[in-house]
This record gives sequence, structure tokens and C-alpha cells, in this order.
Amino acid sequence: MADPENGRFRFSLAQLMLTVTLCCLLLGSGLTCRRRWTEPFAPHALAYSADGEILAAGFGDGTVTVWDLSAHRQLAVFSARSTRGIELLTSAAWLFPLDTDRLVTVSGAGSVKLWNVRTGKLLGAFRLRESPEAVALLPGGKSLAAWSEYTDSVELWDVPSQTKIGVLKLRKGWEYPRARAFSPDGRFLAKGDEEGSFDLWDVGAKQRLSSFELEADVDLLAISPDGTLLAAVKGSFPSDSYIILWDVLAKKKRADLLGYGGAVEEQAFSPDGGTLAAADSHGTVKLWNTDTGTLRHTLAQHSGQGVQVGKGAELEFSPDGKTLAVGTHNAFPLWSWGAIRLWNVANAQQEAVVWSNDLRAETAVLSLGFVVWFFLWRRQRKSRGPAVRGRGTSQ
Repeated sequence: MADPENGRFRFSLAQLMLTVTLCCLLLGSGLTCRRRWTEPFAPHALAYSADGEILAAGFGDGTVTVWDLSAHRQLAVFSARSTRGIELLTSAAWLFPLDTDRLVTVSGAGSVKLWNVRTGKLLGAFRLRESPEAVALLPGGKSLAAWSEYTDSVELWDVPSQTKIGVLKLRKGWEYPRARAFSPDGRFLAKGDEEGSFDLWDVGAKQRLSSFELEADVDLLAISPDGTLLAAVKGSFPSDSYIILWDVLAKKKRADLLGYGGAVEEQAFSPDGGTLAAADSHGTVKLWNTDTGTLRHTLAQHSGQGVQVGKGAELEFSPDGKTLAVGTHNAFPLWSWGAIRLWNVANAQQEAVVWSNDLRAETAVLSLGFVVWFFLWRRQRKSRGPAVRGRGTSQ
């Protein structure tokens, strides 16, 4: 405060403490904002190696992180994002491990890259003719299938030689493809239009296996590994979203999977097809018995509530089907968090947190700190009393 006698400034202990506290709060805010904007927070794709020992995750900023689960350590971090044009904003939307050392990344703009997962070295790259809406790696791990909505066709590529080996044309007329999905191993492709007409294709043989009528306005599909079950999400609004479990061979509905509080946004079948995992937008991940259509488990936190999925979740079963990897993130730009957790499918218990970028605690502490600082600052100003006028001031 100003000293009217000698014109100098004197700081009381309270003022000094307030100044130091403000500097610490500003520094903490800067570090939190830096972490928020420089570290990835939205996992967009997950993939296990064939032996289940390695897990790879693609993030919204275009980076890919690889972990060795058995050794509990991070193997590599590399950027799968291109430096050409629009691909600066494109993340690795699909990940496919060829073996324990090589990983294929595919971006939404059609850029395909082959990486060494242990060193992060780029081994090769090529571009698809059209931007893909669905991608799968066919049995054998050498052929890539990519479906384009614009042409309603599937491009087939040999990944090691980076050459196109064929095209599967799906369009029968002028129908608009509304929902589509590859089976986990890429052998089958299901596609439906707005009227509810669905086709099941054998991708490798390039032939239609089955056609059937399901229901109109299906938004999301998932196919079991053997192609005998189809999980179709009906209703895009939280109040009416549920899953239709369809028997492809019998061409009839097996069950309706209900009980979601939000719109179902992600589905995944276990390798044996006996379990379906589905996540909604309100923070619930449910595990269903596909034989009976009954609920097995709801993945829950200690509070008893669902996993905080936020805007979206990525689901990936381990090759043995015993573990489910769940990648979650929220949709708020500043109050942000994301995590990749491993869950035991048998007992619905969390086994490990592979990665986490939870800024909620830091944001809450900083917000409370600023509120307390402002309260103390106002109180300290009032305790000074009225301002003292200097000498020579007119009365």
C-alpha cells in the first residue's frame, strides 16, 4: 500500500501472501492449459496385437501410442498424421496390428501407413482412392478392405506390396446406405439402407450371402466374428435408443437390448461372439449375453454409476475375450478428461488404467483457488479503511 508520508509503497504480510498466491494460481493455470492443448485427450481407436500383449491407441490429435501390457510400459509414440492439406486435421481412425512388431493406421482421409510399433519408424505408406467410412483387415493380416460411402464399394489392397487387388461393388440401385459394418476379422460386411433393407456380403469371395428386412432408421451396426449375429442400434435419441439383436441365419429378431439412458454410440462383439459390449452417451457400458439377450454386467465405478463415457467411447476385446479395453473422453473443451481402462469381462472389475489425462481435479482446485483469492483480496481491501489523501489536496 502507499505510504502518504514518504511516497513509498509498503506491503503487508497479507498483501505479500495474496501476491504470491496469485502468481502460483496463474502459473498453475498456464501449465494446465498447456497440458490440455498439447497432450491427447480423446482416444479414437484401439487395437490389440494377436497375442494380446500389446495395445495401441489412436488419439484425436493424430498421435498413436503403443503399450506393452505384460511389462506395464509404453513402447512408442508417433504421429500418424500427414502433413498434406486437410489431413493435418485427420487422426488415425482405424488401427490394425499385422503382428507384434507392425501396425497399420488408416486415416479418415484415406492415408494408410505401416509402422514398426517398437521404434515408431514408418515402414511404408499409400493412399486409398476414396475416403473410407469403414475399414477392416482381412484374415491373414495382409489384405485391407475399405468401404466408401460415395461409391458404395469396397477397395481391396495388399498391405505389404501396397497394391490394389480388387473392388467389390455393392450398390444395387439408387438406395442410400445408412448403416454399415465389417465383422471384427473383416470377412463379412453388412449394409443397410434407410428403408431397412440389409445385405450381408462375403468380402473375400466378393459375393452376397444374404438379404433381409430389418427395420428402418438403423444408425449403427456390429457383426459377430462368424457373421451369424447382427447388432443394430435403433433410435438416435437418448429416450428411444436400443439394440436389436438379429439372427442372420434364421432371419429373425433374437432380442431387444434395452435399458440405456443415452444414445448407443459404440458396439463390439467378443471374439467368440458370446458377448456384446455397447456404450451410450450418458456414461454406461453394458455387457450382454448374445445367446439369451440378457444383461451380464454393467461396468461401474466405485460409486455404483456407469463409466464416465462422455461424448464417445471406444471398445476393444482382447483376442482371448477375457478383457475389454474402454477408451473414454468427454466433449467439453476445457473441463476435459480421457482414459483407457482395462476391464475383466467375467466379473466386471477394473484391472488397470493404461492411460489417463484427467484434468478435472486440477481445474477444480484452480477454480476454487481463484474464488478464495478473490474473497481474501476483497476482505483485505475493506480492512484498509477509507483512502488517505496526500498533502496539498484541497479541502
